[in-house]
Amino acid sequence: MVTTLEKHLHNLAKNIDYALRIHKAKYVLVASDSSGEGKSLFLSKCTPVLTQIYSKKVLIYDCQTERNDLLEKTLSPSKSNYQFITETETAGLDYLHGDDLSFAKGLPEDEKASTLLAHFTEMTKDYDVVFINMKTLKRAEKTTLPVLPIDGAILVRSPKSSKEKERYITNELTDREIPIIGLVNNEGL
Repeated sequence: MVTTLEKHLHNLAKNIDYALRIHKAKYVLVASDSSGEGKSLFLSKCTPVLTQIYSKKVLIYDCQTERNDLLEKTLSPSKSNYQFITETETAGLDYLHGDDLSFAKGLPEDEKASTLLAHFTEMTKDYDVVFINMKTLKRAEKTTLPVLPIDGAILVRSPKSSKEKERYITNELTDREIPIIGLVNNEGL
């Protein structure tokens, strides 16, 4: 018997699969204008469905400053053949945390971005889609998107953010002409 949640996750995965194909998006930023909107919850629940039903090879690249227990525990990391990438129990779904790319920390800033980009591009060449889990920026911080190719973005919203007037991430995406290929309305928060 299929639950209501499973139906919603399947529909969400179907819509994301469609948007990925229409926009030819490989590198997709998952962002929100407020913390606690459910980005990690979305990734932990929807990417396994996307991987299993639509046979996508997916990498979640976590740019959060702290390790995300929800993602790491839900995805059940196991051994990997790659130095930095953690395979999960879900076939075709892998996880990478930004801290795992520590080799670039000692580089000068001008070299760091190009080195990370080259390394990241090489590591991700065999994936159909790479979801970039971006940390939510505080209002006082300067909005900076990861120095990675971004083909599109999925915004995660909740009733909390729908009341906010300032949408820093949304404005940044619009200013940089990054297409918003999905909007997840998380009513559970």
